[in-house]
Amino acid sequence: MVPDQDKTCLGLEYFCFEGDELWSMSDQELIELGKRELSTLGLADACNIEDGLVVRVPKAYPVYDSRYQESLRIIYEFINQINNLQLVGRNGMHKYNNQDHSMLTAMLAVENILRNDAL
Repeated sequence: MVPDQDKTCLGLEYFCFEGDELWSMSDQELIELGKRELSTLGLADACNIEDGLVVRVPKAYPVYDSRYQESLRIIYEFINQINNLQLVGRNGMHKYNNQDHSMLTAMLAVENILRNDAL
């Protein structure tokens, strides 16, 4: 996703509701919040973060209705044609799971890539 091999792309997810304080922050305020939190966690120095992008996703959680399995079947048939695609997290796997499961899917994706299973 990043053309420069010396850089990486990080994604931060914040849980909120449309219209609440976090949702209503400006893009720049959210980027600065992310920088501070990455720095506090020791994951990145804020001064090394070059840019940020905010994407607000209303109603981002998967919804299970009486037809969701058929919808998932259509999605899975399409994505199964892409040999080197690693799906992780709630939106990637189209499942409502907790943060631990989401992180586990990312760890397993890394293992697949390191073993060249995904290529």
